[in-house]
Amino acid sequence: MEEEEAEQSVRQLVIELREARETREDADRRIAGLRKLVEGYLELFPLLDSLITSGDLEDEDDEFGKPIRPRGMDAALTVLKDFANKWYPVSAVVALLDQRGWMPRSSNPRNAVRAALERLVETGAIQKSKATGDGTVIYRFLNQTPAPEDEFGEEPF
Repeated sequence: MEEEEAEQSVRQLVIELREARETREDADRRIAGLRKLVEGYLELFPLLDSLITSGDLEDEDDEFGKPIRPRGMDAALTVLKDFANKWYPVSAVVALLDQRGWMPRSSNPRNAVRAALERLVETGAIQKSKATGDGTVIYRFLNQTPAPEDEFGEEPF
């Protein structure tokens, strides 16, 4: 390659780089505008927040199209299954999700988790009750699998 060819290539690459930057800036402006529109709808209709946390509108997928992390109902169900048969208020489920880095992307994560838990109750996947004393709403996944018996099928003394 001669210097003249290299200069021509560099000039062409600089033009392509400039065009790519302009395209990226246009895309960034479009993304910012779309986010503002979504936030506006969510402000008007807070219950739509559960659409985002359900995972239906997320775009964080791996190369095979599978979600990188569980979201919405799947995330809430996973943490409750990991602590089966124990009752948790929404705040505890939020804390468990936060510990795993699974917090919903929402202006009100607690409300989004509550909506996911209520949908799980509606499907029969989890149970809902009220705590004795203060009446806090609590949720649990009930593991109905019996505990394994010993190798002889008998209980110890």
